Amino acid sequence: MAQVAVTIAGRVYRIACGDGEETHLRGLARQVDDKIDQLKGIFGEIGDQRLTVMAAITLADELLEAQSKLADIEAERAAAAARMAAQTRGEAEWCDHLARSLNGIADRIERVTTRLNASERPVSDRPALAAIPQVSHGAAAGSAETDPAEKSPPEEAGASLDTSNS
Repeated sequence: MAQVAVTIAGRVYRIACGDGEETHLRGLARQVDDKIDQLKGIFGEIGDQRLTVMAAITLADELLEAQSKLADIEAERAAAAARMAAQTRGEAEWCDHLARSLNGIADRIERVTTRLNASERPVSDRPALAAIPQVSHGAAAGSAETDPAEKSPPEEAGASLDTSNS
């Protein structure tokens, strides 16, 4: 165990402390001595014992105030954590609701697709496609539904397409 000599209000005190705590103890003694000097400046020489008691009460008051502020800050932190947790729960509930809605929409689309695939009506029987002219590929020549691109080109006047030597 270490011992430290500190000066408070002009008097030297030897105080025991744990090894490695010497610097911390000197800092505390300096705060007490500074507080006594501050009170001496305000009240003048009113007696060492009285100044020491006033310094102790003043420092205890400052400590209590700091502890109160710390408790307030801790309460604010806890309230903020609770708000964040509630917000997170709300977001999770919203995501679950959205997922259920999307699953419901997907199920409806699947049912409609299944019904459409099951009906397999010809294109001409479907109301939305009935107005579109139908083209028959590979239809017999001369048919009314023959693709214009499949018709042979018109013969030019006086020209013969026959290239055989007959």
